[in-house]
Amino acid sequence: MLLRFSSVLWSALLLGSAAAAPLQGLPSGTILQSSHADLGMSWWLWAVTAPEGASPVEDLTGEHCAVNQEPGVWFLAGSYQNGTLVERRCSLPAQTPVFFPVMNIYAAGETQRGCNAVLRQGKAGLDRLKNLRVTLDGQAVEGAARGRMEACTYLEEAELWFGSDGWWMALNLPTGAHTLAFSAEQPGFKQNLRYELSVR
Repeated sequence: MLLRFSSVLWSALLLGSAAAAPLQGLPSGTILQSSHADLGMSWWLWAVTAPEGASPVEDLTGEHCAVNQEPGVWFLAGSYQNGTLVERRCSLPAQTPVFFPVMNIYAAGETQRGCNAVLRQGKAGLDRLKNLRVTLDGQAVEGAARGRMEACTYLEEAELWFGSDGWWMALNLPTGAHTLAFSAEQPGFKQNLRYELSVR
């Protein structure tokens, strides 16, 4: 009787440990066959070209989360709020992976040399990142990956040089309601967000 009870208890402990194992983000190159660095650049162009008054990054509620979204990936915004928890509600289509910055920076300039200098400064801060945390429905998610442009590229439409760097996460979300939270710190800035997501 004792042996049977111990076996049942051991099995329950093993199942509990398996259930608590961290989830894994999608590796770089999975979404649209693009690296995290390339998707990071696309993310920034999505963020900075939002209509005035409808910036997903400045948004404090989630009302602008659908602005300028393109097929194949759903971008979730970070925040300019330093240390303050930003809570957003957002609905997105099923079978669409999400891509978001746990922490990121951009560089821009009239010359490539100047832009690259800013990019290097941003890299120094991201190299000292700490307390990176991502959870989905209360369960830890691992797999945040660095996506960095080695040099700024010229944007003809904007007539300036632009580059990006960051720690990014990509996820597939099943249909239903989910709570996604992510945060991280670098010198001088802390990002802290929680999304209530409806995938349908």
